[in-house]
Amino acid sequence: LEVVNEKTCLEERNEIGKILVTDYFMKAMPLIRYENGDLGQLSASNIANHPFRYLNKILGRINDKFYLPNGKIIYSHIWHIYFREINDIKRFKVIQTAPNNINIFLETNNIENLNSQIKELKMNVKKSLGQNININWKLVNQIGLDKTSKFRAVQSLIN
Repeated sequence: LEVVNEKTCLEERNEIGKILVTDYFMKAMPLIRYENGDLGQLSASNIANHPFRYLNKILGRINDKFYLPNGKIIYSHIWHIYFREINDIKRFKVIQTAPNNINIFLETNNIENLNSQIKELKMNVKKSLGQNININWKLVNQIGLDKTSKFRAVQSLIN
């Protein structure tokens, strides 16, 4: 088990980082090192009564953040809050393609009902993000999985 940031392993620093796991005991495919998508913090080494490091905290999932031109940061959880109240949204996907451009895909089984429900949603999103953000709303029949065969509802393509 390792806790790392983009530059180095954080084992000795007691900092927050991504959790990486290396599986030595899997018989089918040993020595697989993978990122599980969680943030964590290892304990400081050489604590009394604990001669080995241990996972001190698990701090939740790694999520994409949207960095807006005005310096505002939008966390992925806000999108789930926006869309949870609308029953006719089967699935949504929000993708930031540029600092001032966001694409929102809505999968629904009932487009007629959804059109009447999303007026207020669109106003709330625009108000939250600001007037200088271009928001492209798209109603689709189906939202597919990512290349990894997983579904990420919120994704930033900005490096």
